[in-house]
Amino acid sequence: MLKFLLPLAASVALAAQPALAGPAAAEPAPVAEALCTSVNPFGGDMRVVTCRVPAGRAHRFTANFGGGHDDTSATLSATLDGQATNCDADSKMSLFGEDGDVSLRCRVAAGDATSGVRTLVVTVLWSHAQYRNFVFAAEQAAK
Repeated sequence: MLKFLLPLAASVALAAQPALAGPAAAEPAPVAEALCTSVNPFGGDMRVVTCRVPAGRAHRFTANFGGGHDDTSATLSATLDGQATNCDADSKMSLFGEDGDVSLRCRVAAGDATSGVRTLVVTVLWSHAQYRNFVFAAEQAAK
């Protein structure tokens, strides 16, 4: 039971800390946690996160891990409204053998403001690392 509570406690502790001030144009704006649900449907090193994506701006999903080392591996796959989606070019969908704190990320465009709310489902699988949390954020509008 403790194995399952520690990642949750770490996520809550991180979420409770105030965000550090940074350049507004470079940092994504956090999206309310109520927009996402995270489940571990089969146990093991897996998370399935479902997020409601408001239309009109691109959003970035980031999965964070600690304790990466020479045989750490992780992959991320995503669907948008039930259809497989390719994350944008600056995304990082897999990693292998990276040390320390590592992450995967997927940037998706939600369409124009008239397309309504969309559903993003992200599946994250990993091995030989400690899952920390995920961050789902709207990117700043281009100026």
